[in-house]
Amino acid sequence: MANVRFYLKTSKGSNPERLILLYYTYNGNRFKYSTGLSVHPDQWNPDKQQVREIAKFDISLSRQYNERLRELSRTVEKIQLERLNQGEIITPDELRAELNNIAGRSKESKAKGLFAFIEEFIDTRDASPKYKVESIKVYRALYGKMTEYAKSKRKARLDFTDITPEFWVSLRDFLYNLGLSENTVHKQITTLKTLLNAAKESTYYGEEATKAYLIPSTRKIGVSKEAVQKIYLNMDELKHLYDMDLSNNERLDRVRDLFLIGAFTGLRFSDFTRIHPDHITKIDGQDVIRIDTKKTGERVVIPIHPYVKAILAKYGGKPPKGISNQRMNSYLKELGKEAEMDEPFIVTKKIGGEKTSDTFKKYELICTHTARRSFATNTYKEGVPTLAIMQITGHRTEASFMRYIQVTKEENAVLLAKNNFFK
Repeated sequence: MANVRFYLKTSKGSNPERLILLYYTYNGNRFKYSTGLSVHPDQWNPDKQQVREIAKFDISLSRQYNERLRELSRTVEKIQLERLNQGEIITPDELRAELNNIAGRSKESKAKGLFAFIEEFIDTRDASPKYKVESIKVYRALYGKMTEYAKSKRKARLDFTDITPEFWVSLRDFLYNLGLSENTVHKQITTLKTLLNAAKESTYYGEEATKAYLIPSTRKIGVSKEAVQKIYLNMDELKHLYDMDLSNNERLDRVRDLFLIGAFTGLRFSDFTRIHPDHITKIDGQDVIRIDTKKTGERVVIPIHPYVKAILAKYGGKPPKGISNQRMNSYLKELGKEAEMDEPFIVTKKIGGEKTSDTFKKYELICTHTARRSFATNTYKEGVPTLAIMQITGHRTEASFMRYIQVTKEENAVLLAKNNFFK
């Protein structure tokens, strides 16, 4: 039973008792399951992973709980072992379905609904190392909005049968009324569509999920992903940053150097802040950075720009000590103001379904991701082949890359004018 563990679920309400969860790892899978038992944290022994059998509590009940936990452990491993003997590896969904049948929680005895599926979907991914924290946050954000929506309809939870043709427009309007941007509303709806499709493929929820109305396209719902113009720093602006004398401000000096490493490598914040001498090597006499990206795990190989080489040498072969993304974003705005990057920049987007325009000073919009966007845009403008840039940025299609870079129609016309076709 070495792979079966029990722990208390994090409390999210006023109830002092907390649910005991089963946690099982097998063949690269991680499985979470509710035991249906709840105890006060004082009753729980986290080291032994069992209920305390002491006079202070009901010893008889504690023993019953612990026997139930031991029985669950044996059952889980028995089910998995039987499947292994058949030359198969049971999936987490199948394991959950078998346990539910044994416990009398089958779909015939209890319809669990859309919210139950989303909760289990999140728990399963939260327990698996295959899924990134960022992707799980997307599902949690949707679940939060869906909970708010249900409350607005005076419902505690939503069932699959609540997903009617009218539901989609109602949800869209609800999200608009929260003052969310068009892209955020689009993201929430497409995430829900992803969950509904996953539910229909689920062994346990599939039959119930088919009761949901045919999922429409976002265009039919009246929501579209819009291209929002974002800033980048051109080569002159980056050179100006590099040449700035910040010797009297160590904080901004480090932030400037970190930003420039990102702007000349195209790496994300999570990657350019952890470059190490071991990542630097030579290929055919050329110095390059070879690093496995944190977000996707893909390896990228990047030529080292002279600015990057000088900055790394300044700090002994690695970037200056990093800070949090949030704090660096704040300092970058201060740095941009110091560099007098105060030209007006108009941001136009839909908020709550209505198009709005706001004017900012350029330095107010600088963030860590501006570095990566600057790399992609500047290399494109300098004539580096698109596919070569995509090898570094990780864009899968040229269309997605072209949406990412920030080249105005005027800049594009100038680039075309330099082509031999127009000479």
